[in-house]
Amino acid sequence: NHLLQVVGAAVGGRFFRDDPNSFARSVSLRVAPEALDELRSLYQDVIWPRLAELEENATGRSDAIAMDLSICWAPYDPSNGGDTRHET
Repeated sequence: NHLLQVVGAAVGGRFFRDDPNSFARSVSLRVAPEALDELRSLYQDVIWPRLAELEENATGRSDAIAMDLSICWAPYDPSNGGDTRHET
């Protein structure tokens, strides 16, 4: 799974090799239901276009660094150990 490879590389670089180019953050926050579209828009309209620019600016450069980036989000229910599945 690519996501686990990215997480493993970030953990190894950041916490075991002290690589300044490795970055790891996890954020837990509350989002109003009507703001979920804004969260999607943040990725689609801001983050993804900027990543495309960064890739384009590095194309053809011999000093370009190949990077992996994973962005995930999902509902989290702390009262249920994080499980958001609903029994039917």
